[in-house]
Amino acid sequence: MIFSYEKLSDRYLEVNSCGTQQLCDRNYRRHRKDGRCDWHILYITKGRSYLTEKGEKLVAEKGDIVIYAPFEEQCYGFLGADRSVSNYIHFSGTGVEELMKACGLFGKRKVTAGDSPQLESIFAKMRDEYILKKENHIEAAAAYLMQFLVIAGRCAAKTADPSPDSARSIDAVCRMIHDRTCEPLTVKECADFCHLSLSRFEHIFKDKMGVSPKNYINKVKVTVACDLISESDLTVRQAAEAVGITDCNYFSRLVKKYTGFSPSYFKER
Repeated sequence: MIFSYEKLSDRYLEVNSCGTQQLCDRNYRRHRKDGRCDWHILYITKGRSYLTEKGEKLVAEKGDIVIYAPFEEQCYGFLGADRSVSNYIHFSGTGVEELMKACGLFGKRKVTAGDSPQLESIFAKMRDEYILKKENHIEAAAAYLMQFLVIAGRCAAKTADPSPDSARSIDAVCRMIHDRTCEPLTVKECADFCHLSLSRFEHIFKDKMGVSPKNYINKVKVTVACDLISESDLTVRQAAEAVGITDCNYFSRLVKKYTGFSPSYFKER
């Protein structure tokens, strides 16, 4: 049976319903053999949920997110002794599958986001939009849901790979590259900043960012320099020097490589 809040939206993303279940000391069990027509998320913020998945017993602890795709059998419950708190979201839309894949959540039954005040805050704002129904609440709730899915995916990826030489180090070095565009920064300096060997740094950086650190540095410099050429009265040589490149011919080759145009193209725009 499809209830009023269980629907397939023709929007890109829409929250059909959401809320918080505080189970207190009650046992609770839900079994939907044919699932729902929309997506269903359970975000456990206290206690735990007990799932049955193809005859196998699973436990979703605090900080876990349980995901059911449309028409998947749902069998889960809570024990009163755990005094669990579960936040639920039912949602649909033409872009949900694409979004779930982009966030690394597609095809997963359970992911671990861990203790995340940010996720809890986003959920609370989304729930307020759904409950209070102020102007443009549908769009606002969808925006918070998109944030929730993105942050959930990031938290789950971080939990799955908590090594100290990965996410935080690479995030920090990317900020440094953007902050120091005026300097002739080398890949070796970036590796030293992360306390990694050059080869290890290059491997981790490319795995996370999809490009080599040298290409990333050069692309950032080219982007900043081309903006200077286009938006200021700096000459091509001055713009190149502003991003730490003193060889004008080398700079021209970089611009051509990353944009397909010569530097003068940006001055003439």
